[in-house]
Parts: sequence; structure tokens; C-alpha cells
Amino acid sequence: MTPTQEQINRMKTVTGGIHVGTGLQDWLIGIAPNSLARTENWRPAGVDVTEHNINGVHVWDVWRQMLDDYLRAVAFRTTTSLEVDTTSAGNPHRTHVTATAEVDPVTISNRAPSGTVDFYAGAKYLGSGAVGGGRRLTPTPRHGNTCAGSA
Repeated sequence: MTPTQEQINRMKTVTGGIHVGTGLQDWLIGIAPNSLARTENWRPAGVDVTEHNINGVHVWDVWRQMLDDYLRAVAFRTTTSLEVDTTSAGNPHRTHVTATAEVDPVTISNRAPSGTVDFYAGAKYLGSGAVGGGRRLTPTPRHGNTCAGSA
């Protein structure tokens, strides 16, 4: 399917470009050849495309390698530092955690980050809170836990 000009224009505005990848021997419903053809059509249209194609077929190991590349190259590329401080919160089962992440801006906007930050200890959800002015401290504690963080 050929993208419309509106779709091409939206892809051009994606900060950091479009990141795609495939297992080069993945012929399940034409995944590999279709992926390669799409990116070759996007480039002349002015879309910034980064490819991470690897040898392999439609299996977990190929997907895992592409996910690793995406996480390192795209999702967390702007994280410049992460500091975590833990202190006892009264007994061995309670710990106060302060995490501070410094993130370079992904956009040219000078607005401070906003949104919501969720806090977890492993798979256990600790709470969440709104980010204002680029900072969030002490989300609503759940089950007697306390935590703090910055975004």
C-alpha cells in the first residue's frame, strides 16, 4: 500500500525519524521484502528512516534483537543519566526510593516535560502522579509504600 502525501508529511515530522527493522529471511506474508521496499520508497520522499535489519526469520530471537536496538537507539537515546537513591523506611520491608533521570529533549520545544509517571518495584505498581515543571515527587503511595522520583 502506497502512503498518501498526508501520511508522508506526518512521517517527515517525526523527531528522530522512523525506525524499522526486519528479519531479512522473513517471508511470512512478505514481511522482509515489503519492509525493505517501503523504506526505499520513503527515503526519496524525504522521510528520515533508520533500519535495523538482521539475518533471520519470523522468530523471537530476531524480534528480541530488533527490540534491543530500538530501546537503545530510539526509546532511551536521550537519557543522559539515571541516579537511584534508596534508604530504609523503618523496617526491612519498606524502602524509600528516589530516582532522578536526566533526559535530553527529543523536540526543540523549550517546555518542561508533562504527563504522568508510573512507579514500579519490579512488577508491583507503587503509584503514579502528574509531572509538572519537569518534576514529580512522591506519587500517591499504595499499600503503605512510599517512593519519589523525577522525570
